[in-house]
Amino acid sequence: MNTLYLRLPSSAGIKTVQVDSSLPCSFALASHQGVIARSGETRLSSLAATMADADRVVLLLAAADVTLLAIRIPPLSPARLKRALPNLVEEHLLDDPENCVIVPGTASGDLLTVAVMLRDRLQSLADICLAMGARKLQAWPLQSCLSQHDRAMAVLHEYTNESGSDSQGVLLELGLHLPGQSSLGLSLHAADAADAAQQAISTLRLLQPTGPVTLLVPPQHAPFWIQIADADMDVQTDDWKRWIAANSSADRATPPHGINMMRALAISHSRFDLRAWRLPLQLAAAVLLINTIALNADWWRMHREAETLKAGMLQTYRSRFPNERVILDPLLQMQQKIAIARRASGEPAPDDFLALSASLASAWNGLPPTSDSNGAIASLDYRERSLSLKLKPQVQQDEQFDAFQQQLQTALAERRLTLQQGAADSWQIRRAP
Repeated sequence: MNTLYLRLPSSAGIKTVQVDSSLPCSFALASHQGVIARSGETRLSSLAATMADADRVVLLLAAADVTLLAIRIPPLSPARLKRALPNLVEEHLLDDPENCVIVPGTASGDLLTVAVMLRDRLQSLADICLAMGARKLQAWPLQSCLSQHDRAMAVLHEYTNESGSDSQGVLLELGLHLPGQSSLGLSLHAADAADAAQQAISTLRLLQPTGPVTLLVPPQHAPFWIQIADADMDVQTDDWKRWIAANSSADRATPPHGINMMRALAISHSRFDLRAWRLPLQLAAAVLLINTIALNADWWRMHREAETLKAGMLQTYRSRFPNERVILDPLLQMQQKIAIARRASGEPAPDDFLALSASLASAWNGLPPTSDSNGAIASLDYRERSLSLKLKPQVQQDEQFDAFQQQLQTALAERRLTLQQGAADSWQIRRAP
């Protein structure tokens, strides 16, 4: 599992450059343990293959693009606070809150950290990364990684302005965190690196007139910054290990403040990772294939058995009735032939009146002696191959009627007869199928 970290210039710093995959950027490809495999400076378009292979893509948003505010909040429920946030931050913004994404972070007492960014800018970055194959996309404000320190922190990153302008120049991105105050960011344009550095020093001292300030600068420019920095400025080298370590101590899915700006976008910023499910899907496909083969084999075996059985029945029928020309259902036609032969020989059918009434008499006489059944039958009719038995009213009102009915039903079942409730308090006795 690896993560691709990207740091892009701010929209103010690249006003003349179209927001597309040609953006300059700094990148680092790190493992799950934070070990950096590759890093460097390049164009965003050259990282398409790396982005598609990475398990997670993290955008470190320029400090000039994201305003990190510490606002006092009234005692509200989370749902009401979410609705009230645009009104709470409106006085701190130059733009309309409706054009911004407002993402709350962690609260400390009545102070809440809130990140604000233009919606169009964040949407453009998300669309570019998703189009290049990013599966799980997150965006963290750069200055949120500085706010874990209790002293003034400033990070400076330099870009060579080559695209969209008549002459080359230097773009210096400045992110500043002041303890107890809102974090901010600036984009400084200059003709060369020395001019940009002097502007950065002047801006820092304007925002933080006194007190120590820690400067994070690129390693290759550290000697130059040490020479021009004030005595209270502690110049340190800025590398990817610092940013990865600052965020790996927290949840792997969120930075220290828990502000993932992608939460505010109505997009699917987490794509289905097919590689993680490749083995389970292969196992599921194998199980499905095996079961399909087994099911078809079992069906084929049963089909062959049915064909063999049907052929045997057909052969038996033809051997007994060789003159029969039309054979649709050998079993049914055999039963009909047997019934006709029995009637012709004077043997009653199982559902004739005499057979049903004889079976009923046998079952009735076989009831236990305790059943007072003498003279209980009011009428006995035969219709549609069934007997209709009706008992006298006093028998049906007897307390032992239910037990008598159960005993009679059991006795009839032993003789392959069924007893069912019919119309007008009568019972229907039929030959069991």
